[in-house]
Amino acid sequence: MREHARVACNDGEPIEVIQAGDAVTQAARDYGEWLSASSGWGNPLGDIYADEDADEEDSVETAASDSEARTIVSVRAMYDYEIPDEALLIAAAQRLREETDSDARPVSHIGEAIYALIHGKGMTIPALEIPELVGLNGFTVVHQTTDPLVEDDLDFDKDFEQNLLPNDEDEMVYSFGDHRSC
Repeated sequence: MREHARVACNDGEPIEVIQAGDAVTQAARDYGEWLSASSGWGNPLGDIYADEDADEEDSVETAASDSEARTIVSVRAMYDYEIPDEALLIAAAQRLREETDSDARPVSHIGEAIYALIHGKGMTIPALEIPELVGLNGFTVVHQTTDPLVEDDLDFDKDFEQNLLPNDEDEMVYSFGDHRSC
């Protein structure tokens, strides 16, 4: 656990953080097996195999029943940013907007600035890695879903926050925290 914390808090590469996290998970499993064999007591961390066993069973059933099925994942992320100077952020977004559209309308507020940055740099969170924003902590979760977003989900009169919630039948297949300040 200390190694995972050290790597995560010292700007380790994502693969290093993931590998250290996997080592923590394996150590917890090893401890649970040792405790059970040595004392007969169950794992104090709970049944850490339940999700894995269910995943393996689901994978076998899915592969056997429908080899042509599409696999769809829904990636949801939340990142917090501090804005040291709103005017500089809006100016950076305006410059980017003008690079792609000479008749660009002015960026008028920080929400529109974030949209302009993401839209102008490819619709991804790394588009927000600019000096005018200070990245704080964040997280990402990945769910396997059978109900991806459709055109109607993107109507402006809908409550977009509902689209951020996984469906009851979605299965979380991965998650990670991005610790930028420890």
